[in-house]
Amino acid sequence: MQSSGPPSGARSRPVPLRRSIGARIRQLRGERGWDPRELAARLGVPLARLLRYEDGVAAPPLGVLLRLARLLSVSVDYLLTGDAAGAPPLRHAQLLERFRKVGALGEAERSAVIAILDALLALHTWRRLRRRPSSPPGEPRSDQTR
Repeated sequence: MQSSGPPSGARSRPVPLRRSIGARIRQLRGERGWDPRELAARLGVPLARLLRYEDGVAAPPLGVLLRLARLLSVSVDYLLTGDAAGAPPLRHAQLLERFRKVGALGEAERSAVIAILDALLALHTWRRLRRRPSSPPGEPRSDQTR
């Protein structure tokens, strides 16, 4: 009796969706400066399995997609479709290039950069709030002296 499933070997042939998911995984991995072994270790899967995902020969199951999205700082939707509609794209070329380079740093260096950015943003917010007038126009604020 013949099976009604896919023909023999069909599972191992790349299909467009699996191929595009794999290409996105490979690109994101590369942007972070990780080799396949490093991503496989972080993901908790054998290297051969990760390579099958990247080559489009196999599709990552949902649990692996969730872990990939977290590790690569993207949405599952982005991994599946390439659509990053949830977040506006960063269009400033210099910032984008710097963030790509930061993404390739080690965990400690990335954490340091994030801490520096957080401190700069907090300082900017503090300065902006400090300039906000709390008194009627023309009158000095209570924290200002003449």
